[in-house]
Order: sequence, then C-alpha cells, then structure tokens
Amino acid sequence: KSDDFDKKLAQVVGSPVVVASKPSLQTFSKVQPIIYITGGDLETVEASTTATYSDAGATCSDNQDGIIYTNKAGAGIVKPSVVGEYTKSYTCTDKDLLEATPVDKFVTIVDTTIPVCKLSGSVVVTHEASFAYKDAGVVCKDTLDGNVQYTTTGSVDTSKVGTYTLFYNAADRAGNKAKTLSRVVKVVDSLKPVIGLKIGEQPYFH
Repeated sequence: KSDDFDKKLAQVVGSPVVVASKPSLQTFSKVQPIIYITGGDLETVEASTTATYSDAGATCSDNQDGIIYTNKAGAGIVKPSVVGEYTKSYTCTDKDLLEATPVDKFVTIVDTTIPVCKLSGSVVVTHEASFAYKDAGVVCKDTLDGNVQYTTTGSVDTSKVGTYTLFYNAADRAGNKAKTLSRVVKVVDSLKPVIGLKIGEQPYFH
C-alpha cells in the first residue's frame, strides 16, 4: 500500500517527494583574542631632542567579535631623547571577557648621527712672523648633545716662515665622530727691517 501511495503522489506532483531535514545547530568554539603588532615586535629609532615617538600600535581580533581594535598604542613610555631600550605592552579583552595573551614590542633608541663642525674664521690664514698666533678654532654641535668639545692637532711656529695645517676633530657622547676640518696658516715675513739709532737718550728709528 505504501508503494501504491508513493506512485499516486508522484503522479500528482510530477516528481519524487523529498522531506527536508531540520537544520542542525552549528556551534562555535570560543577562543581568546589574538594581538598582532604593527611593524613587528622590534623597532629602532634615531634619538632626537625635538621629535616625539609615535607608536604604530597593534590590532586585536578574535573569531566571533572580529576586529576589537586597530592601531592602538601600547602601554609604556619611550623617551626619544634618551638612548636606551624601552618596552611597549599590548593587552586585549573581548566581549566575553576572554583575554588575549599579552605581547610586547621592544623599542631601541640609538644615536648614530655625527656632530657637525664649522670653522670660525677663514680656511686659509696669513699671519705675520714673530707675532703670537691665536687660532679662531671651530664650533661643533650635535643634535642630541648640543655643543661638543673639539680637539686641535698641529701647531704654528711663528718664528719660522712656512705653511702650517691645523686639524680639528670632535665626537659626541655616543662616540660618533665629526668630519675632520682643517685650516692652513701661512706664516710670512712682510715687514721691512727697522734700523734703530740712539743718540744720547733719544732713540731714532728708520
């Protein structure tokens, strides 16, 4: 009888009858959020007394809430004017109060910029022999340390006509050496001889 009923029903609807099954309930396994650091967990920044540190931040997401935050700065202070190592820490909690595994970014402030020196006075100096020579020196400045002391090598012998070269060097506290500068000092004898006579107590010069 059942077969006869199916045949008659098929003749009426023109196709086999399919009984739809009830949809199954699909469950999701809730997992903790994950934090991704933008640009990686290691960063090197050139030291500066004027610039501020900008944290690229991190992104946190999970399989149900999606993106929880993006480009969020981490906790921790970075001093761009002080050479050293710093840590930025990132945490995240989803709507179900599940916490992500905390992650850290390590920021290293370095000083690799050399000081810049500038000559005071001329590159070539002509100096009269027998007169004491006073060098104008140089001025050296560093982006981090400010004014930097310099050293001078070489000497000028004002008792001898000739050409002398002075060299100037400087380095900042990080050991970065400035470009060496130099000055040429030409000791000349351009004064005419002076003949002095003394008649009695009165001197005469010619």
